[in-house]
Amino acid sequence: MSKKKMEVVTLPSGVSMKVLGTQAYDWSSIRILAEKGVPYSVIAKHFNGLDKVLIAKQAHYENWMTPVRESKMRRELLGKQRDSLIKTGDARDPDQVMAEIWQERQKHLDQKAWSIVESALDGVTEETSRDMIVEAKDLKTMVEVGRKVTGKEAEEAKDRDQGPQMAINVGFLRSAGIEQPTIDV
Repeated sequence: MSKKKMEVVTLPSGVSMKVLGTQAYDWSSIRILAEKGVPYSVIAKHFNGLDKVLIAKQAHYENWMTPVRESKMRRELLGKQRDSLIKTGDARDPDQVMAEIWQERQKHLDQKAWSIVESALDGVTEETSRDMIVEAKDLKTMVEVGRKVTGKEAEEAKDRDQGPQMAINVGFLRSAGIEQPTIDV
């Protein structure tokens, strides 16, 4: 009767054990390593006599949540969600979704800016407001900022671009001999 020498192996879990050939492995440690993304070939090298094909078979049999399997499951789920959205007619173009996200962010930013301006103006005394508005351009700047952050400026620009336009060329009227009354100031 020949005796094979038993090898002592220290597992990743820190446990030392005697191993006779390929008969005993710490599968819980192997699973942890595989699920953390350690390649099967590296695990096989660490566990003397273990084959990476055997690890792959065990992972498949026990449904280990390896990064490859998780990625595959995510792709399948995204495909099913996309198919479902297409069937219901709710599928939307990603560019459209991104545009809506940025519009929502701009709206939020405008609301924040307005609340800051409003808070600042609420705390201003009448005397201070007279100092702030020394010239007409100061008031004009404040009004422009207010119109911009409330969206009124963008709304009017959109209306101008979409609505009917009417312009009268004053020079044309003059050349046609139409006199305009003069206004004395």
